[in-house]
Amino acid sequence: MGYPIHGKVVRIDKNGTDIAFTTGYSITFNLDMDEITAQGANWKSWLPGCSEWDGSMELMFDPSNTEQKALMDNIINATPGTKLTDVTFELEDSGDNFSGDIYITSFPVTANLGGKVTCSFSFKGDGAPSLTIA
Repeated sequence: MGYPIHGKVVRIDKNGTDIAFTTGYSITFNLDMDEITAQGANWKSWLPGCSEWDGSMELMFDPSNTEQKALMDNIINATPGTKLTDVTFELEDSGDNFSGDIYITSFPVTANLGGKVTCSFSFKGDGAPSLTIA
């Protein structure tokens, strides 16, 4: 598929199985920066630290879907904070994706009278993510 990529083909999968009814995701990559400006300097200087990544995934609520239910159970039931491994954020059908291990950190559900029920999962990446461009 050519670039730019259209959002109609993005999806999320866990262990190679698509999570049903995903409507999108966002991922942010950050780098910690510590200021090391010397006294009297006119411009700030910085020392790069550790990187991190986090984001959210949006879905139409469907607890009958095995993969969605597993995400819900990860934060609601048992012991919250179980690492999810091999989560892939597909960019298109040809294999371009971000992937890595994540922890679910929040799970808001939105239900309005006369509308569909939606939910989202916020997450923190554990370790370095991978970017695959096929």
